Amino acid sequence: MERDRVAVSLDGAVVADDCLSLTIALRIKNNSDRAFTFGSSLVRVLNSTGDPLKSLLTLKKGKSFTVATGEELEASLQVLKHRWIDNGNQDLILEMKEASSVARVFRLAF
Repeated sequence: MERDRVAVSLDGAVVADDCLSLTIALRIKNNSDRAFTFGSSLVRVLNSTGDPLKSLLTLKKGKSFTVATGEELEASLQVLKHRWIDNGNQDLILEMKEASSVARVFRLAF
């Protein structure tokens, strides 16, 4: 999904052996003219009824939640205590909000 030249995408998932959690690769590419800042508290996973699920966001490099102009950030998003559904669609929504006055909101169904 792209909004104002910032693209947020999900790039595959790894399912735990017990099928009770999954780890999703998350990419944020900033092609806009200003930095894109978010925080772990502004990223959540919702189920089909809009209830938040327990999740954990881990950055691949560094510890900054700011993606400068022209940069890309990679992260892992672990969804805990959610049973994997074999048909591919997990009936979940990733919601990510920007922590600035622009306050772009991304919602990706997966």
